Amino acid sequence: MGLSLTDIRDSGLLELYVLGELAPSERLQVEEAIRTYPELKAELAQIEQSLKHFAIAASVTPNPQVLENTLEKISSGPVPPVSPPVDGVSSLSALFGILALALAGLSGYLWFQADSVADELESTNAELAVVKAKLQACLDKNAKTTTLRDLKLKGSQIIKMKPSEKHLGSSCYIYCNAQKKLNYLALGKLKPLPVDHDYQLWSLKDSLDPVPLTVFSDSNIIVPVTYQDSTGSYAITVEKSGGATTPNLENLIGTFAIVDQER
Repeated sequence: MGLSLTDIRDSGLLELYVLGELAPSERLQVEEAIRTYPELKAELAQIEQSLKHFAIAASVTPNPQVLENTLEKISSGPVPPVSPPVDGVSSLSALFGILALALAGLSGYLWFQADSVADELESTNAELAVVKAKLQACLDKNAKTTTLRDLKLKGSQIIKMKPSEKHLGSSCYIYCNAQKKLNYLALGKLKPLPVDHDYQLWSLKDSLDPVPLTVFSDSNIIVPVTYQDSTGSYAITVEKSGGATTPNLENLIGTFAIVDQER
């Protein structure tokens, strides 16, 4: 289900999109919202401009006194005696010497500036990390608010999982809303996952092969999962990392019987 204009503005997704900190699925979600609400293009431009102003404000302005002091020391230093010119060779040697001193001073100035810029850049990166953390916190807070709102929707079925014989101690519930096409798993007690394995949700329909759905290894209590039309039952199995196209029934955790509400 796509985000509303208010949701996309309040979620912090636009800022994270500009910063390049979104997962591919979230980036696609934002781009879909931009196509749906063209006015978001102006808001993205404003966010980019604000971040640019932040970068400029945090940039380093070279201290002109460093260069002035360096040049002053060069000019006030002892000048080597110049022998009478022989075909201009001595004059050129003296000129090259002065140039070498100037270059040495300039190198020292540039080294000092590079070191200063590195310190300022480290400080700016630290500030930017704080900004990103605040944006992510805003996004997390909004996601939790959205989840709680969805769980309160009228017409949701709350179905307890029937565990398999190997997982009799397991408990889990599914919140299923056919009208809004939303599913959430409320994870209760599940056995720990083996190394390199994930949980996977399946849609079971009469006379059809199981449909592979959400793969997750969440420690969260509430997990949003895919809704599948005309599902008679959902099932959870343990599969190798990344999920499978066919369920391993030896690792069946349990099933949820769904009452048809789509008619």
